[in-house]
Amino acid sequence: MRKTIEERFWDKVRYNPKTGCDEFIGSRTKGLYGHFRNGDKLQLAHRFSWELVNGKIPEGIDVLHHCDNPPCVTESHLFLGDDEDNARDRDSKGRGFRATGEKNGGSRLTWKQVNDIREIYEYCGVTKKELADIFLVHPGTIGRIINNSKWKI
Repeated sequence: MRKTIEERFWDKVRYNPKTGCDEFIGSRTKGLYGHFRNGDKLQLAHRFSWELVNGKIPEGIDVLHHCDNPPCVTESHLFLGDDEDNARDRDSKGRGFRATGEKNGGSRLTWKQVNDIREIYEYCGVTKKELADIFLVHPGTIGRIINNSKWKI
């Protein structure tokens, strides 16, 4: 006898005592979300789990994790939200941090250099192009520093 889609789904779920989550152990996305074939379409495991218990997910709505564990399919760990809710949840949990200034690994300048650029431009009459050549960055970078849209005070 052929298994139902629900049976196939639950065959790929295991409890993880370290996380306290029921985790999908089948195929996963690069972001570690479980996914499996539901008929002719690929479906995310946590969304399928939500729908098993609660019914259809409204269009444009995400299924979010209280536990922040992508393979988790535990219904009580899941909640619905839109893109803004998802961003707020991410930021409130400290996952939205983006390194800026010297803390950004791609930065070519230090805070001292940025302050020097601003002072030289303001008091010495040096052009943005000349500053770019001196500090080995693009003139647009100099402009954004001077306009305070990068390296904000």
